[in-house]
Amino acid sequence: MLDQKNAATTGYQFDLPPFPSTAARLVSALGDESTHVRDVIGLIECEPIVSSRVLQMSNSPLYGATRSIATIGHAVVILGFKSVSNLALTAAAEGIFSQGDAECGAVRERTYFQSLAIGTVARLFARQVDGANPDEAFLTGVMHDIGKLVLLDAGGRDYIGVIASDELGNTVQQERQLFGTSHPELGQSCGHKWGLPPSIITAIGNHHKEIANVPDLTSTALIAANYAARKWDIGFENSTGLADCCELDAYVDSLGDPDLQEKAADQYAAIRDICSA
Repeated sequence: MLDQKNAATTGYQFDLPPFPSTAARLVSALGDESTHVRDVIGLIECEPIVSSRVLQMSNSPLYGATRSIATIGHAVVILGFKSVSNLALTAAAEGIFSQGDAECGAVRERTYFQSLAIGTVARLFARQVDGANPDEAFLTGVMHDIGKLVLLDAGGRDYIGVIASDELGNTVQQERQLFGTSHPELGQSCGHKWGLPPSIITAIGNHHKEIANVPDLTSTALIAANYAARKWDIGFENSTGLADCCELDAYVDSLGDPDLQEKAADQYAAIRDICSA
């Protein structure tokens, strides 16, 4: 969580971005037990960009649909309500990554595609684990580095320098020294402000912890995906200096699918093409 007192002493001003209006309405509707499925379908269909993205992703290798999905209602029947809702939230939240200072635009775009890659890998990992929620893992992967966008807005070139100093993303300690807070903490603050599910907020805060120190399946999938995406160069380029982690390698091996890397690469390529359009 954002420590306002500590942040104030650093001289930086942290303004948590508003959730895009469509995403905010979706979160509100999904959190209301009286909401009917048709209401959410209608909300998605009323936003052409969001509905288009949902249909494109529904027909991508991410979901492996055996026949063409032509409408949001059809997507709900084939993929399930929660899957479609999470895809819609992912699509609606895309605009957050393109806001802010143009100077930081390249870093924001890179963060977005890296987050898509981690979400793609996390979803594959969660599919291999009983009780895990693959669609929640994907959405969490997309949202997990949202705190970096807050730091980019507050710190500009100062924060670009922090990111450049560690290509592996291990910037939490530097962030706390310079800004009095860190991107996982700011990400959790955004999650609370936006009304994201508690499980996603928890995983955002956990994503730089040791995998053995987190008890929930979403955090576990996210931490492992953060490592594997870099190791496999999925969404990342030449992550030189990434040290092998026996614990994380053992976790990936325990999932029992030798083709995970190939599947992740194919699915990420398809998702990137959709989200670059």
